[in-house]
Amino acid sequence: MMNIMSSINQKRLLWAIISLIIVIACIFVFNNTKSASSNSVSVETYKVKQGWGYLIRKGQKKIIDQPYMPCIAGNLPFPDEVSAKNTGELVASKVSKDELPTITHDELVKIIGNRIK
Repeated sequence: MMNIMSSINQKRLLWAIISLIIVIACIFVFNNTKSASSNSVSVETYKVKQGWGYLIRKGQKKIIDQPYMPCIAGNLPFPDEVSAKNTGELVASKVSKDELPTITHDELVKIIGNRIK
């Protein structure tokens, strides 16, 4: 009789441990999915008076608002939506890699070409 009780208790303990492992695994997966989506970097373009700008978000938080072309004197907006989007995507890729989100004049020329005024 004692052997049967011991066997039942061992099975209950085994099921409790398995259940606990499953719960911990579910919590881990849920938290990682939530963290990944809340830290995703996205680029949005928007129209300004004489051209285009871009906005970069990390999750829901605005981290960069760039209404003008960086490293160009005179606060000139991007000439078109495509150049604003491509520049924003380059900056977003740097943000995703934890690099400084700066753009050099050469990088901007590669994206925009001779459309820089």
